Amino acid sequence: MEYTPFENLEKMALRYLKENKDIKTHENNILRFKNENKDKPPKTLKQLLNGIKQYLMENDIELTKKFWKNLNGRSKALKSMKAVTKDIIPTKEELRQILNQIGLKGQAFYFCLLSSGARIGEICQLQLSDIDYTKNPTKIFIRAEYTKTGENRFTFISQEATEILKSFLKVRTQHINTAISRNKKIDSNSQVVFGLNTENARDIWNNAVKKCGLAKRDERTKRLLLHPHVLRKYFRTKLSKTIELDVVEALMGHSGYLTEVYRKHGIEDLAVEYLKVEHFVTIFRDLSDITKLQKQTIKQNESLRQMFYELQTENFKMKKELEEVKRLRAIPNDELMKQISDHLLSHPEILEKVFSSLFVAVEGKVEVVKKKL
Repeated sequence: MEYTPFENLEKMALRYLKENKDIKTHENNILRFKNENKDKPPKTLKQLLNGIKQYLMENDIELTKKFWKNLNGRSKALKSMKAVTKDIIPTKEELRQILNQIGLKGQAFYFCLLSSGARIGEICQLQLSDIDYTKNPTKIFIRAEYTKTGENRFTFISQEATEILKSFLKVRTQHINTAISRNKKIDSNSQVVFGLNTENARDIWNNAVKKCGLAKRDERTKRLLLHPHVLRKYFRTKLSKTIELDVVEALMGHSGYLTEVYRKHGIEDLAVEYLKVEHFVTIFRDLSDITKLQKQTIKQNESLRQMFYELQTENFKMKKELEEVKRLRAIPNDELMKQISDHLLSHPEILEKVFSSLFVAVEGKVEVVKKKL
């Protein structure tokens, strides 16, 4: 059965169902499909077959359990369900090269993905309200309906990712309007941050990998060795060198860790742990240098604050003295002399000092005169 390349997928599916009503035909088509795709990675092939099974069931076409059991039984690879693609954990320099080939929207997406340890589908579904910039580090909420485990969780993104994300959000509306001009079905009020599906996101990454000459492929599966999923492996490998592995696993959303880690640590403790390892997922800046600069800035600010306080105190003192001079100048001479006399009479110790000083001065002049005589 042949279909034109541009024929609508939904129409193709309906046409298939209309033209193939016999169970045996469906079984033969599935066997042929499996045979034609036998070189695909086992997980990929398993997912494709499950998709076919679900689609047929939704259209009231249910093949026997025996058929599906035999189908899986024919392939040892499907039974083992182990990934066969060889992965390479990228270096920071390789990540810099790849990310430099990506535009602002893609950079914002992949910095969030890299520094959070999240799955690509989870970041695709991230909502504007899921991001909490009031916390340090920036906290993001991963909704249960988009997770593999079906559990809500929190994770974090780096300071670097936060700054790039904020830059993208300033022009997000322009990106949405451009997308709407190409596809009128796009919802202009959507709260999804990036408006990417997993296929779009992977294309952005794969194109960047090819542009910087890092497109090595697995000999068997032909899949890129530096595919987006290696960012999760990078996250796990780097962070687990410094903080507890179960904390890293919880941030990544691996089943079996969330409840225990949240009970043991709490979100505030996890934030503290994340800050300890943030420099591992900071790609274009050295956070140790930033920390030194921050300390220097704090020290300089303290010095400036002290100088300001001293100047303020001195200024206040001089202002008081000036006010006193102005007050004295405004007093008539007779009244001023009376005030001085009253003040001296009420403070005899001052008079004593004055007369003592005068006596010393006069005595000194007498001695000078005597010497001249």
